[in-house]
Amino acid sequence: MVSHALTRLRRQIRPRSGRARGQCGAVTVELGILLPILVLIILGIIGFGLLYNAQLSLQGAVREGARVHALRGDTRDPAVVTENAAGGLDVDVTTSSPDPCEPGEDASVTATYDYEFDFLAFTLDRTLTATAVMRCERGGAS
Repeated sequence: MVSHALTRLRRQIRPRSGRARGQCGAVTVELGILLPILVLIILGIIGFGLLYNAQLSLQGAVREGARVHALRGDTRDPAVVTENAAGGLDVDVTTSSPDPCEPGEDASVTATYDYEFDFLAFTLDRTLTATAVMRCERGGAS
């Protein structure tokens, strides 16, 4: 009678899992199959985010360079301003407008950046290009 009561008490205390005997191994195999796929998806999201950030930084830098080039009173070099505004990116800058820029003409600045993201076997290489065009205006000093 006492042993029957102990057996009943053990069954009540021991949590019952809904898994059959062989399912623990199946869960491990499923995790082994899906984990590399999930890691690649996460790396793709990180790589794309960094690429998008570099493109936004490049676009802001060429906009600043075109603004400097369009103002006649600003004596700074548009290429140097673009490189400084790029936030640490190693950019190649070209300007295509007359110097000094006459009012009514367009000042154009183009920059390119070679983006690379490498992690183990995952590689993302792209050449980013950004161009900004602004109308030349008479600056503070002519």
